[in-house]
Parts: sequence; C-alpha cells; structure tokens
Amino acid sequence: AHARERAGHAERIGQRREHVLAVIPLRNVRGEDEDAGYLGEAFGGELTTRLGQLGGFRVLPWETTSRFGDSKDPFARLAKHLGADYLLVGHYESVEDRIRVRLELVDGHSGLQRWSESFERPNRDLGLLQMEIVQQLAAQMAPASTRGKRPPLPTNNPHDPVAYETFLRGANAMHALDPADRALAEPMFRRALELDSTLSQAWVGLGAALTDRHFGGSEGGLRTLLEGRECFQRA
Repeated sequence: AHARERAGHAERIGQRREHVLAVIPLRNVRGEDEDAGYLGEAFGGELTTRLGQLGGFRVLPWETTSRFGDSKDPFARLAKHLGADYLLVGHYESVEDRIRVRLELVDGHSGLQRWSESFERPNRDLGLLQMEIVQQLAAQMAPASTRGKRPPLPTNNPHDPVAYETFLRGANAMHALDPADRALAEPMFRRALELDSTLSQAWVGLGAALTDRHFGGSEGGLRTLLEGRECFQRA
C-alpha cells in the first residue's frame, strides 16, 4: 500500500513537472559574413532570456546551451545530455537589410520535429521579430488546457532599434575568445545606453563588463566595481 502511495505521489509530481527547453545556437548560413555574427546572440542569449520570462516551462541558461552550437550529436542524444524535453534549433541569415530565420522545435525524447516556422523582417525590427518568435513558441510549449489564455505580447518595439543592435554587438563581443574583441563590449554597451537609457539589457551588460574588468585585475579598482553594481541596480 505504501509503495502504491509513493508511486501515485511520484506520478502526480511528474504530471506537474514543467517541460525543459534548450535553445541551441542557431547556425549562420552565411558563415563568411562575420559582421552578422552578433545576430547569434539575438537568437540565442536574448531569445533564451525572453522565453525564460514567460513561465509555464523552464529554459536552460544560455551559458549552458551556447557551448553546443557545433555539436554533431543526434538531437535525442543532445537533449538527454542537457536534460531537455525540447530543443529549439535552426539557422539565420542577414541579406541586405533583412533577417531570415528558420526554427524547429524538436522533441528531445524522440528526436522528431514538433513544429517549424520561417520568419523574415527588416533588420530594424529585430526586437519585433524576437517577440513574434516567442509568441509562437509559447503557444507550442503551453499545456493544452492553457493555450489561448496567455495575454498578447506587445506589437511594438519599445526600444531604439540602433541601441538594441549595439547592445547585441556588445553581448556578442563579451563571448569572444580574443581579449581585444572582448574589450569592445564595454564601449558598445555605453553607446547603446547613450541612445536609449531605458535598455535594461545594456545596463546588465555594462555591469557585467565592469565587474569582469575589476576581478580581472584591470584598471579601475573599487570605483569600477561600484559602478558595475550601480548598473545592475539601474537594470
């Protein structure tokens, strides 16, 4: 009787368990176009953050999944390694002044495609493109009983598009292997905030850059650390 009770309790817990989503870095189909590399952050780190704010399912941290962009493992094996129920995979390209994205939501247990969609918008509408992707993914990930009950996402981008692009370039620079490239992140975040002081992601980025500079032993000392803390507070 106790065994049946424990089994029933485990089943109820399993029924309540939220699905886990892993956003795998999207492939740049125009790999020679290094200038478009910052878009990987838009469809990786930023998309992970936006999806994680929705609730109803869990999203693995970008710091965890960003290392698997070049993985050749079958989807089911990669999902098992990450402990994910679903993988978001795909590719993107920037053609003249437009962004094209192809996404697939893959069942991590079977490795089969559950959903796929193509998106295209002008470069200046990157924020709107992200919101459109998030909205469609939320509908796919939501339990059947709650689909259609989520409030609609904003239809306008509240931030200056040039500031947002500059922030993304800074975020991409922070992940660079070359120290000289990483050093570009801080001035990019500062420039983004000059254009739009309400861009909270840029405040977080600047805080992280300053904190890294302090603990890395570079110039600035305590003043740099305090400025970094102030940036986090502003965010």
